[in-house]
This record gives sequence, C-alpha cells and structure tokens, in this order.
Amino acid sequence: MISVKDMIARIRAETHDHQKAGFPDEELLLYINDALRFARRTIMDIYPMMLVDIDMEGELGDGENAIYPFKPISHIIDMRIDGERIDQVNPREIRKLNETGKPKGYYLSGLECVKVWPVCDKPHEYSLMGIGDMEPLTIDSEIPLPNDFDDFVYEYAMIRMGMTNEFDLSQESQVMSSVTSQITKMLYSYTSPGVQTKGYW
Repeated sequence: MISVKDMIARIRAETHDHQKAGFPDEELLLYINDALRFARRTIMDIYPMMLVDIDMEGELGDGENAIYPFKPISHIIDMRIDGERIDQVNPREIRKLNETGKPKGYYLSGLECVKVWPVCDKPHEYSLMGIGDMEPLTIDSEIPLPNDFDDFVYEYAMIRMGMTNEFDLSQESQVMSSVTSQITKMLYSYTSPGVQTKGYW
C-alpha cells in the first residue's frame, strides 16, 4: 500500500506542481478518494474477498438475533450458523420476525447491525465475513489497495486534474470505460475461479 502523501508527491512531481500552485492537497485528496470509491465498486463485482475487513466469530444466546460488527458494514460476503452457511433474506417477506428456531437467514438492519432469522431458540455459534463501509481517506492515510492499483489511482487523479469545468458526460463515460477495463483485467489476473458444471443425471 502507498500512502496518500506519497501519491500526492508523485502527482505533483509529474505535473511539476511542487509549489502547490495548481491544485491544493485537499483537491487532490478528493480525486484520490474518488479513485478508491470507483475501484471498490468494480472490485466488489469481481473479487470482493480483496475488500474483506470484517471477519468475526461469536455466539448468539437464546432469544438473540442481532450481531453488531465493530464498524459499519455495507456488504456481507459470508454468514454461517454453527458452521453452516445461511442465505440473505428479505425481512418484508417474513410474516413472523419473532419466530424462534435455528437461524437460516440473515439481513442487514442499517449499517450497524446484522440480524438473523429465526430468533435463536438456544445458543448458536456464528461467523460473519463482510466489507465495511468506505472510510474517506485523509492526508495521513494509506490507500487500502494492493500496490498494483497505485498506477490506477495515479492515472485517475491525473485525468480528473485535466478535466475542465465544462466536462461533459460523454467524456466521463469514455474515461470510466477505460478505467473499468483496466481494473477488470487486473482483477481477473489475480484469481481464476473454477467453473463446475453438474450433469442432469
């Protein structure tokens, strides 16, 4: 991982803006955060395990159904009860949310809480793996992406710096298409998921 300060220094070196005459640090930080946000959306679709920062285990007691991660959570990658994977459910489709039994589903209740259904009828072990809500970077932060993504963050910031106030949507579409293609190709090079085909007999 590269620090935000080092990334800003690299950008300034390339643009010969060591005196900060063109862009203040705060503006470059906005571009870097935009790059991180865009990269996360793409990674989420292809290789979400790269972004996992919540991995916790515990026990739900009799009558309990709420888990509170140590940070706001936006996506759940895997949820298990007593070692068995359970699926996401829509609470609006459940007639009795206070039904008791062994949990067989889960749902997000805001960003602070994950709830299981049915409510535990006895103590059950749980494991939760998820992705926390993005925390905007500060000048003192490190960019939470592999070093391979440094060039993408740099290029994204450089593109944003070169855009004028009259920036149009067609130009944005072309830029984002190119960036998405680069990230996608890189992500597929990290992992080659197997494909299993089951027969009919």
